Amino acid sequence: MSNTITCPSGLIGRIRGMKAREERILADRKLARSGAQLEQILAACWEETIDPGPYDFGEQPIDWGKVLQGDRFFAMLQIRVLSYGAEYAFSVPCENRGCRARIEWEQPCASTCFALSSLAAHPGLANPSRPFSPVFRTRDPACFPYVSP
Repeated sequence: MSNTITCPSGLIGRIRGMKAREERILADRKLARSGAQLEQILAACWEETIDPGPYDFGEQPIDWGKVLQGDRFFAMLQIRVLSYGAEYAFSVPCENRGCRARIEWEQPCASTCFALSSLAAHPGLANPSRPFSPVFRTRDPACFPYVSP
């Protein structure tokens, strides 16, 4: 099953849920150390670019290393929703240093888990009256602050 998503920058595409191959990517320790896990999952689960938004990919597949972090995070959340469902139950460790027991949340969903599909994406970069143009304030061009419109 696939789903069309609109990322915060205005990037629109069709994604599918993870398959066994992508789950094996998540378990790969080499990829975890190199930081390439999410980019490989995004590349595998992104089926089609409908609108590139502020990006200029041309006819090439998306280079996820050049996509804004917010778009990557949003797309990854949506892939997770398609793969495992919108609810995300979790456990937390006890803050007492002597205890550190894991506390599993098993109450009704309204108070113990949240729906990933209900997270709002604010189209900060999709505003055509203010096109995206990074302002570099450091010597490193990979680091820049973005002020939303």
